[in-house]
Amino acid sequence: MTKSELLQYLTSLSGKSTLSGQHNKEPNSDPTKWTRVAFDITGKYPGLWGGDFLFPYDDVQNRQTMIDEAIRQWNAGSVVALTWHVCPPTIGETCYWDDQGVLSHLDDSQWNDLVQDGGRLNNVWKARIDTIVPYFKQLEVIISLTL
Repeated sequence: MTKSELLQYLTSLSGKSTLSGQHNKEPNSDPTKWTRVAFDITGKYPGLWGGDFLFPYDDVQNRQTMIDEAIRQWNAGSVVALTWHVCPPTIGETCYWDDQGVLSHLDDSQWNDLVQDGGRLNNVWKARIDTIVPYFKQLEVIISLTL
């Protein structure tokens, strides 16, 4: 699907229909798990496929699997939505959910360090973003072929 076709499709839905989707959070080792559940319930595949870069160790190790599926979904005509639930820069790249989600707090000095170019947390955050860039580069190449 080209960018033009995607925009035309989304515009054609306006005021008439709703594009339904499924966010496939974990596990990244099985990035269509929840899409299959949606299909099993409805008999139809959602028009939007969602994936997440996530932060638990196993999901970080399977980010490429999720990206490969995002590319397959795009090539099959799905609208693709990606999210990145990320650990705060005050802890490592991997962390875990608890019963209330991932809760973290940055005090004012940490926020200042985070937004100050060259600050310790700013550098940690930039390095964290750098781990995701290669995946976006893959998507850039695939999607630019269709635009």
